[in-house]
Amino acid sequence: MSEAFDRIMQGLKEAEAYLNGHTNDAITPFRDGAAAIALMAARKGNRPICIFPVAIKRWYIDDPMPSVLQTIARIEQRMLWKPKPELPIVERVLSIAQGLIALKETEYLKTPQSGTLAERIERLTDHLLMQSEARYGLKPKSDFVPDRIKEVRRAIITIREELNTTSTSDQLEQWNRDMHSMFLATQLFSYPGNYLLHEPSIERIVETVDKLEEDTMGVVYPTVHGEKRVVVQFDAPVHLPTGKDRKHSAADLTDKIQQRVQSMIDHFNAS
Repeated sequence: MSEAFDRIMQGLKEAEAYLNGHTNDAITPFRDGAAAIALMAARKGNRPICIFPVAIKRWYIDDPMPSVLQTIARIEQRMLWKPKPELPIVERVLSIAQGLIALKETEYLKTPQSGTLAERIERLTDHLLMQSEARYGLKPKSDFVPDRIKEVRRAIITIREELNTTSTSDQLEQWNRDMHSMFLATQLFSYPGNYLLHEPSIERIVETVDKLEEDTMGVVYPTVHGEKRVVVQFDAPVHLPTGKDRKHSAADLTDKIQQRVQSMIDHFNAS
């Protein structure tokens, strides 16, 4: 019972890290489960089925920077650094990110790596996945990181259930390490390495600091830095084919919805 509960909690943590990426301006790739369900309903049903793309965008009403600077200082102190208020805020946040990725590179790759932040995140993520995939004899069916993470976790859960009471302490320790590696891969995936380098708005800065606060300070929810206003916009419906018309695949439909939502977000930012 305890192991089942641990697996459920780990899954929830990974889902939260995936969904709570704090990147309001950059749509995280959609999964195609919802599109597959909608297409199945359209093929089997007798009434029209459609999907409404929805975009949600938030902006700060209050100036969040005084509170954000305090959070950055706490993170720097947690890293055993002296706070650096003299640095521009974007440089300061990127410095923290560089320091954290260097720590994880040292842990898993023996030494800090070279390259841009985005390249280093991708390299470390791929190392974590390839190592676990090789251990469990997996061949990736997709390049999409969450799919690869899901397959590794499924393999670990399956082998744990098969061995059950016959597993050794060394095996349990290895499975726990691999589960932790998959959680780290999920965290890394939620950090677009160039998010602050491209149009570093106040919202992007705060979103990145929120994520860093969660991952370094262990908080469930980041600090509230001020009031926001939120706009919710619905796009024109996407009507699905009925009967046996297979005009759309789940993947194609998912891509279409994702592009619609990203387009609305981009329009918010341009207006």
